[in-house]
Amino acid sequence: MKNKLIYLLLIIAFCWLAYLSFYPQQEEAVSGDTTIYTTKEISGFSTDLTKVAQNISDSLVTVESNSGLMTGFFYRSEGDAAYFLSAYHGIGEGEIKLHFTNSYVANAELVAYDELADLCLLKAEFPYQINGITFASAQNLSKGEFVLAFGSPASLDYDNTLSLGLIGSNATVLENEISVNGENYEYYQVYGQMTSNLSEGFSGGPIFNMDGQLVGMSLFRDSNDQTLSFFLRSEEIDLLARRMINAESVSRVNWGIKTKAINELADYLKAANAIELTLNEGLLIQEVKENSLASLSNIRVGDILLEINDVEVNSQNDLFRLSFNDSDNYELTILREGEEIKIPIVLNSEESSENND
Repeated sequence: MKNKLIYLLLIIAFCWLAYLSFYPQQEEAVSGDTTIYTTKEISGFSTDLTKVAQNISDSLVTVESNSGLMTGFFYRSEGDAAYFLSAYHGIGEGEIKLHFTNSYVANAELVAYDELADLCLLKAEFPYQINGITFASAQNLSKGEFVLAFGSPASLDYDNTLSLGLIGSNATVLENEISVNGENYEYYQVYGQMTSNLSEGFSGGPIFNMDGQLVGMSLFRDSNDQTLSFFLRSEEIDLLARRMINAESVSRVNWGIKTKAINELADYLKAANAIELTLNEGLLIQEVKENSLASLSNIRVGDILLEINDVEVNSQNDLFRLSFNDSDNYELTILREGEEIKIPIVLNSEESSENND
């Protein structure tokens, strides 16, 4: 009987600890005769997001053009001019207006854009002080991590709407196709992926981590599953925006390869691809497009890209950063069947991306 009582007490104690672990912690706030309970934390995650929303509210804009409404956000200022970032696909031709959260409306100028990454830089005169946005690394996002997306769905009545999402992947490589000068242009682009049903008005809107730091910009939803949304990562945004604002070209080499970072491969995937388990450098080439620059240079599926022009390539961001079309001559270091191979590549005008700025 004594042992049964002990077991019963242990079960009760266990259930109570489980209750405390998963049930939202609450803090009492007494107002008159009313006691208000404010939810603060669920398993280490703060549920009070008001401070994050308030800190970045002034940095948000609704972008209005003849193509409809999108979202944008403040990037930096120079004198009385402020620069904003948004998605390019919804800009179109004609007048562009920026609607601020304080009801101020400004005419904007399209300064530069990258059609492949779907990013544009806008400039507007703005007489108020705007809070700056801090960038964080999207590569450091973990699967299951919470993020916040801001946007203006449907109409101006719903500007600065917030949506909570979960990171599914911090580096998803997708094949895209756009029309350039009447011809189809195919390329690979890396995105972050989150679980959140973001409507079209969220396009161009910022995505923040729980510390209020920018990790991406909303772009589109999966056509087959609209709960999956994709975003341009902060690393690529920062690289492109810096070049745009400095009037540098954003044209990039279209290698025609789909890759995966070696340091992200599980051991069984390394073994399946005949990769040494101790190797943690380079990008595994998973696909090579037919008649692409890579295929014409005899780069193959299963090769490991180690370097471009003697600079190590260990992530999707490294590949993106080293692919700007600043030279006509490149040398790729490839690891194939345990042997390093140097592949020289000479570009012509048709082998780089047709971005405009």
